[in-house]
Amino acid sequence: MTVADVLRAVLARWLLFVLCCLAPVVAAIAVVRATAPVYEGTAELFVAPTGGTTAPDAYQGALLAQQQAPSYARLANSPAVLKAVIADLHLTLSVSQLATQVSAASPTGSVLIDVTARAGTGNSARAIANDVAARLGVTAERIAVPNARRRVPVKVTLVKPAALPPGPISPRKATDLAVGLVVGLAIAFSAVILREKADGRVRTVQQAQSSAGCGLVAVVEGAHGGAGSRGRGTERDRTVPESFRRFRVRLAPAMTARHARNLAVTCGVPELGHRS
Repeated sequence: MTVADVLRAVLARWLLFVLCCLAPVVAAIAVVRATAPVYEGTAELFVAPTGGTTAPDAYQGALLAQQQAPSYARLANSPAVLKAVIADLHLTLSVSQLATQVSAASPTGSVLIDVTARAGTGNSARAIANDVAARLGVTAERIAVPNARRRVPVKVTLVKPAALPPGPISPRKATDLAVGLVVGLAIAFSAVILREKADGRVRTVQQAQSSAGCGLVAVVEGAHGGAGSRGRGTERDRTVPESFRRFRVRLAPAMTARHARNLAVTCGVPELGHRS
């Protein structure tokens, strides 16, 4: 089917097209309305070495900070940190429930730790992320192995507190509705094309020629097959004699041709039927 055929089929079956297109959009709207909003806040920690007045000591300290940062990030979900956060913020969540809302990661070769918290409101997400980051720094320094001078080798500092999220990360209304619309259009076009292919009626000259498997002698366009159409004097009715004249001119060579055996005359008006 060409693009013109598809557009013609859409116009002819517009109700089917609209219903198939609206169904996924309505489903996307229902999902968006039923999904609780989720907000996300992220705080950033910096792991820095302490001491080290000489270049070798500073290098060793920086290397130690890089090595320790991933281990400290894993402490964000530890009971020692989460219990303190629950007590600080007076949360009604359990440690296991809060653990599903908190995560921390440190990029490879970096001394930064990103602490992320998710909650049902922006204020809660920001407060949890900042408190987890603060408690993580305290816990990391407390469990660090001191050196011979009883000094903590690295220090974890909150360098970028979590800001108030500008909006929820889920659901994404615009994205979900756009996906629903795209899916709806795909389903609608597919349904119209399949319905058109399943329809055995011949509607165009191209379809007639394809179904007949032979060439067409002529096409009479605009003929009304009924007495009620006579005498109207419309432009469409005036073209009928000219169409029949062209048909008669083309019919004579076709009937005298050696390869001509059968001639089929058909009409789109049901009561006229066809003759062969």
